[in-house]
Amino acid sequence: MKFVMAVVVQVLLGLFLMWGMIQAVHGSFWLLIAGFLAYLVLFVRTGCASH
Repeated sequence: MKFVMAVVVQVLLGLFLMWGMIQAVHGSFWLLIAGFLAYLVLFVRTGCASH
């Protein structure tokens, strides 16, 4: 179950970042920055959880 949830979160975060990139082309960078920060927080949480 954890693996399935991790895949779902990765897909949703990827869609969020894609939407942010599309908005950045039109001049609005806030969604891309928010998506990047969310990705960074999740990466640090999961990367440092094993240590």
